[in-house]
Amino acid sequence: MTDSRDYKERCSECNELIEPPKSIYAVKDCDSCHRKIFRAPSADGLTVMEGETIVVPAGAIQISLDRRISTGKLTREGVSWLVRKFFLDTVAHTESDLERSLDDYQKTAEGVLENSAMFSSLDLDTEEGLNAVLEQVDGRHDLQEYWAWAVYVLAGALKEDLTSAEPMKAAWLMSRLEVARCILMYTQHLEPLVWQGYSSPGLEAMKAVVKIWDEQQNNSSEEFWQSTLTNNFALLSQILHAPLILHQDKAYLGGKNLSNHHGKYADFLLKNSVVGTAVIVEIKTPIAKLLGKQYRDNVFGPSMELAGAVAQILHYRSTLSRHYIIHKSDDAEWESADPPCIVIAGNAAIELDSSAKRDSFELYRRSLSGVEIVTFDELFGKFRQLIEAVSNISP
Repeated sequence: MTDSRDYKERCSECNELIEPPKSIYAVKDCDSCHRKIFRAPSADGLTVMEGETIVVPAGAIQISLDRRISTGKLTREGVSWLVRKFFLDTVAHTESDLERSLDDYQKTAEGVLENSAMFSSLDLDTEEGLNAVLEQVDGRHDLQEYWAWAVYVLAGALKEDLTSAEPMKAAWLMSRLEVARCILMYTQHLEPLVWQGYSSPGLEAMKAVVKIWDEQQNNSSEEFWQSTLTNNFALLSQILHAPLILHQDKAYLGGKNLSNHHGKYADFLLKNSVVGTAVIVEIKTPIAKLLGKQYRDNVFGPSMELAGAVAQILHYRSTLSRHYIIHKSDDAEWESADPPCIVIAGNAAIELDSSAKRDSFELYRRSLSGVEIVTFDELFGKFRQLIEAVSNISP
C-alpha cells in the first residue's frame, strides 16, 4: 500500500514529509522542527511509532476481488467474507426492513445504468427514460445493463405490491428480483475473474506440475518424463524466450532407407508460432549423469550419456535440415534451416555438488554451438518462479 507520489516537500531539518501522502500515513509533531510531519508506508507496510497517529484518507483503501485494483491482498477467508458482503449487505434482515432493502437495490441498479455510456443522456426517473433503456437492452442477457434494468424495474414493482392482497404475485416478483440481482452482482464483481480462471492455466494446475517434480525426481523412466512434458506443455514453453507450440512428440525427422528402417525420431519437435522455426528437444531423465569421472584436478568432462545425447540431437538437426523440403511441403509456414536444439537431462542441484563440477559443466554447455543443455531441476525451477510471479499478480 505504498504511495507512488514523488515527495519533494520534506523538512530540511528532519527530512520527513511536511505534506500528507495520498495513502494511509502516520502523523506526529516533530521534536526538531516543531511542526506536523507525515510518514508514508514502505514496501513492508507502516509501523506505528510512539506519539504517532494513523490517518486513513478518503479513498485510500479499496477492497476488491480483483487484486489489480485492490489496495490490499485478501486471505481465502477474506475472499469469502467479501463475497458474502456483496450479496448480503443490502438484504432485508427483518420484515420491516424490506422497503429499505428494495430502495438499496434500486440505487445500485440506477448507479450501473447512469454510469453506462449507453444511457448517459437518459432520465431514469421517468417512464420515458425506462422505456428507452428497455428498447436497447431487451433480450440482451449478456449485458450488465440488462440485469441492472431488471433489478430496478422489479424492485419498483415489488414496492408497489407490498401491501397488495396478492401474495403469489409478490413472491413471484421477489424470486425474479433475486435472480436478477445475483446475476447483476456476478457481472459486477465476479465475471472477469471467473473468465480469467477459465481461460488461463489455473495456479492449482500449475502447482500440480511442480508437485510431480517434487515427488518423481528420482524416476528413471524416459517414457514417464516424455509423457509428463507432453501433458504439461507449459513446461516446455519455458525453455526459450519465444512463443512455442508443440508440433509433434516422437517426431519423425527423416532418414529411412529403402527397407523403411533407420528413421530418426526426436522426442519433441517444437515450432515458433510466430516465425515457424523448428526447435528439436531431446530428453533423458533427472538421474542421467551430467559429468564423467574427474579428468585432472578440478576438471570433469561430460558424461557419456550427456555427450551421446548432444551428438544424437546434432544428428537429428542434420537429418531435419536435409529433409527440409519434405517438411515444408507438409506445412507452408515451416522453417527449419538451422533449428536450435535442446537437451533436457540430469539434476544439477544433486550432481553438481562442488564448484569444480559446476565450473566444468558450465564450461562444457557454453562451448556448444546450437545446442542448449537444460537440467530438469532448472526447467521445473523456472516453472516454479513463473508460478510465484503469477501468484503475485493474479486474483
